[in-house]
Amino acid sequence: MKNKQMMLALFGMIVAGLVFYMFSNFTDTTLSSSVNNSNNENDRNEQVEMNENEPNLQDDNDESNANNENDEPVNESNESNENENQNDSEELERVFFMNDNYFYIDRSGHEDAINYQQGKEQEAKQLIDYLHQTMNDIVGYGNVESLNFDNLRDGKYHDNNRFHNSILKLQEELLDDSRALHDIRNLENFYQLGSSLHSEDRMALRYAHRVIHDLDIYVNGAGDDDDRKIWGLTEAYGNDNAIESMYDYLREYGESN
Repeated sequence: MKNKQMMLALFGMIVAGLVFYMFSNFTDTTLSSSVNNSNNENDRNEQVEMNENEPNLQDDNDESNANNENDEPVNESNESNENENQNDSEELERVFFMNDNYFYIDRSGHEDAINYQQGKEQEAKQLIDYLHQTMNDIVGYGNVESLNFDNLRDGKYHDNNRFHNSILKLQEELLDDSRALHDIRNLENFYQLGSSLHSEDRMALRYAHRVIHDLDIYVNGAGDDDDRKIWGLTEAYGNDNAIESMYDYLREYGESN
């Protein structure tokens, strides 16, 4: 009887030990699984944050690439404009004057003979008349044959500053885009060629006089139609043959110098 009780007690202890061992393993496994799940969740959260930041970096790169792509056409456009401007200058006929100075010959393609800045018509007409009368004093009535070039440059025949300022004012303030702007330019170029110490060209002064003479006749209506002598040298109102013969004179001067 006593042995039987001892056997039962021993069996009970073995069973209790097995139960404790199984319960302990189950708890460790559960805790380990919970910890692993938590770590995995943290890893996933970190990966999500990294993935959300990466598109921003890509967007920046895309934006940078887009800007670079946009920059290239701008550069191409600038290069194109520079080439066009260079080509425009190269297309103008250039005639040597002196040192590094040149006359540029280009026929005006404007459809209007003469246009004025708003409210500037009367002042423009007055200056055109003044320039014509000044060239009459210098060149007209045979004066060009006895002209003293030193006196011309020193302003003995006219007010040099007023003369050149009137030309500049017509070009920049009084006349608007039109063929007449070329005529004022031609007056200036031929006067410069005629009066310069480098050239002292009496025929060039004649051309300067004829250009402003024709322009004044048409603009201010000086004299009756039958009395008006027209040389036909203005871009505004002249004829092609006369204009080209005038430009040929510049060309011949350039070739001989």
